[in-house]
Amino acid sequence: MPRETNEWDSLVRALLYHVQFEPEVDDAVARRVATALIEDPLWRLTPDREYKMLAAALRSRSPLPPERPSHMNDGEVLAFLSLIVSHMDALRPWPVRDLTVLPEERLAEFASLAPIATVDLTVEDIEDRLDILFDFDEDYGDFLLIRLRSGTEVGLLKPIDAENNRVDVVGAARIVPVWEVLDELAAASNLDRALFVEPA
Repeated sequence: MPRETNEWDSLVRALLYHVQFEPEVDDAVARRVATALIEDPLWRLTPDREYKMLAAALRSRSPLPPERPSHMNDGEVLAFLSLIVSHMDALRPWPVRDLTVLPEERLAEFASLAPIATVDLTVEDIEDRLDILFDFDEDYGDFLLIRLRSGTEVGLLKPIDAENNRVDVVGAARIVPVWEVLDELAAASNLDRALFVEPA
């Protein structure tokens, strides 16, 4: 995911990349892109973050990236982005996703928590099943931080010094029964509930 300083340029380039071979970038294309931003957000953004970035940059007349995969001029690009924002507004209320990836910068909040369960799979197996890559911190190891539909936040953690291939599950500070958290996590991630076992 791009850093804050170039998020706008990266977002514009990504959107134009996806439509660069369209014979005409019209209202129907803008609606399709808006739907995709809501249903399958870019990088680790949320639909709300994507919308706010687009709307705020258009209001403040942020400059467009000079290098971009498009034959459109600045006016045409701005009109296209404005259509996307309008369609995102028209598609409200947006669906709540079963699983949202949290920023990697929050690792410290989860790394100090005791496991509520372990998953009897390797990091690679979980990545394959979720189609989401874990983050890696050279001082900590592999981790994936997520928010479930209910608002419960959990971390899937594999510290460098772990003694086995299992991945620990930790839960952030909501008062929710462990079995309920694991049931929701299993359903949201399409992982078999039987794979979640009590921590050693």
